[in-house]
Amino acid sequence: MQFLDHRALAVDGTHLELAIAAPRRFSLLEIARAVAGVAAEAIARWQRHRRARSVREALAGLDDRMLRDLGFHRDEIGSVAAEYAGAAESTRMQVLRSTSGL
Repeated sequence: MQFLDHRALAVDGTHLELAIAAPRRFSLLEIARAVAGVAAEAIARWQRHRRARSVREALAGLDDRMLRDLGFHRDEIGSVAAEYAGAAESTRMQVLRSTSGL
């Protein structure tokens, strides 16, 4: 096995050590896309939070009998709201009814 002198290797016409040491320059477009991605994720998280909060408030206003009719206990309101908003993995069984099967 031969050992290569790293100074002899070229990357894009420059020596390897210069290519490694040179900082990468980002274009204005790359920076704008990165900022837009961060902003979009922040907006999506805020929307999930608002959706979960509104579901949590609506369910909290129901009495225990109505919650039982819906199929869950008052202690589950937070997780039901999080699942509905997409902030948590859905763990409850969902039944889809089709009009052709009835």
